[in-house]
Amino acid sequence: MPMPYTLTRGPLLTLIENVINPQNPGEAGARNGLLGELRGPTPLVDVLRARMAPFAGVALPQAPIDVRLEKDWIGDGANGPPGEPTGYWVGYRGDVEGVLREGLIRAIEVSQGLAHDADPSTGTRLWPIQVHWKCPNPYFEVWVSWRRKDDTPTGGQVDMLVATPPDKVNRLTDRPRFPPGLPAAVAAAGGLESPNDASTSQGMWLVAHEFHRLTVADEHVAAPAGGRIGILTERGRPRMLDGFPSGEWLVPTPSTMWVDEGEVVVVAPPSTAGGADPGRSNLP
Repeated sequence: MPMPYTLTRGPLLTLIENVINPQNPGEAGARNGLLGELRGPTPLVDVLRARMAPFAGVALPQAPIDVRLEKDWIGDGANGPPGEPTGYWVGYRGDVEGVLREGLIRAIEVSQGLAHDADPSTGTRLWPIQVHWKCPNPYFEVWVSWRRKDDTPTGGQVDMLVATPPDKVNRLTDRPRFPPGLPAAVAAAGGLESPNDASTSQGMWLVAHEFHRLTVADEHVAAPAGGRIGILTERGRPRMLDGFPSGEWLVPTPSTMWVDEGEVVVVAPPSTAGGADPGRSNLP
């Protein structure tokens, strides 16, 4: 499921977009059920698998699309072998499922005009949701933005942007950079608050891990043949033969890895920190 451009939609996100955009009352009720399941403990792949049919209409090599979602996108999350990247993402390790799940929840809630965790049946609108995939990004995150056009139930638009690291087929960068620090005014106020509803005419939320940590990846090999044992990402440890069994080495490699840590959080950056200004005068 490689992406040919830096911004695309593709078969996976097309099917997800179809699932979260009801076209009639029956599908609207089904999406209410989907939102309830997304808020629960059922694995994301299982929640989507029952709804992303028919798979036969999507041409993908190697495996059905739900298998690719589980293996390539979600992988072992942050619980795989130490130092190994998540799924098929290059230089990244984190809870992809948690970020993607929360992004879907927030996009649906904004579409329906719901406060966070409110009863889906109390929704007051049905705004369409567009889903896009942007790559490469240093780490996995989801942006949810919206704009109200008028006061009718369908008079608005929601955009969900899934920003991912490069995959193993599309290594567009091998030198990720640190994100910019918070503007002074935001830092002085104690950071960013978690939003509860999308009642403003426009807005933008970020769904991501609380912390992004940049590490340097070292390859753990068996000498002298050089067979790969794994990848270790913690600097400051004894190198070469110190602290390792006889015949095992740590070899510095020219690569970096982002490791996501902490809870999956949702924040609403102000316009001074790259977010949307809810008070724009040209909005209804």
